[in-house]
Amino acid sequence: MVQRNVHCLDLINCNLSAGELEYRLFSPSGDALISSVKLTDLGAVTLSTYDNDPSVAVAPDGTVGVVWNRRIYASGVYQWNENVYFATFDASGTLLSGPVNLTNNDTWGTDYDADFYRFYAPVITATDDNRFVMGWQKVVNNTSNFFYAGYDTAGTNIFSPKILTTNVGVGIEKPILNSLSGGKVILTWIAAYLPGSPVYAVLNSDGSIFQPEVLLNVDSIYYGTVDAVLLPNGKVAIAWQTNAGVQFAILSSSYALESISTQGDSPWGPGNDLSVTTDADSHVIMVWPDEFTEQHFQYALGDSAGSFVTLPMVFATSSYPVYANSRGQGIAPYTLPVTTHIYLPLIVR
Repeated sequence: MVQRNVHCLDLINCNLSAGELEYRLFSPSGDALISSVKLTDLGAVTLSTYDNDPSVAVAPDGTVGVVWNRRIYASGVYQWNENVYFATFDASGTLLSGPVNLTNNDTWGTDYDADFYRFYAPVITATDDNRFVMGWQKVVNNTSNFFYAGYDTAGTNIFSPKILTTNVGVGIEKPILNSLSGGKVILTWIAAYLPGSPVYAVLNSDGSIFQPEVLLNVDSIYYGTVDAVLLPNGKVAIAWQTNAGVQFAILSSSYALESISTQGDSPWGPGNDLSVTTDADSHVIMVWPDEFTEQHFQYALGDSAGSFVTLPMVFATSSYPVYANSRGQGIAPYTLPVTTHIYLPLIVR
């Protein structure tokens, strides 16, 4: 695992009529390299405008890509307009390209209006060929569809937004994107209103589909998140929450299903917002908060053969509710610096 700086995005309310995004950069040791830089400046807006729900990815060349939702409220009437935006920045927080309006939605209304567009769950990942693949849910008339688009790190459009059609369930819920090797990304989601609903598909960075959707067809899935990670040994792990805890699957290097673990029962039952990462030994590392009390952060460890090494356990508690990132970005690998010691034997003659 390579040590990298940690990029953080915060939502701040600059006044009663605007919400902006701030950027912070931390070193691997936790030192603040950049304490606060505004990514969006809404000081001059004339309508109440809120930027929220950001997702961030860092390309191999160091370019930072961000997608977020922007909501604008009308004046004098309870209506609003929503769109999803994308921009790139360098490590210092300097704008490189954008913001680009990805959705170009000009409808105004409320949740009660027919044909009113809502946008949820903006997600982004960076590919190893220095491109960004991003996506979002578009909901209209209680129908949810997933759209995705691609840009390079210079901000040049690779492919325009396109819909990912699905043949399972009635829509895509809680989508998450993660990078793979060879310019590919894996999309995981829950098939709406369908039992046994973790689903995945593999996309190329040019927008074409490499692996069409695969339904994992398991029982007792809880309505949480489905996250994935590329393991160092070339396999892929997908993890999700069940009614009693967590479960995970292992895909081969060609993204075919190899195995599905047993259910790992949690001491606090189902949870929300699971995130998964890995280590140098290709372990499957899962963390999530419980749902019922929201005061217990839980952990489980699996191997790349599809077996649990450590069943779910509580590793942190709080007297206040604890929350995790809902885009699979609630945990990341970290490698401590290696100190080399040379020992010379003392020989007495």
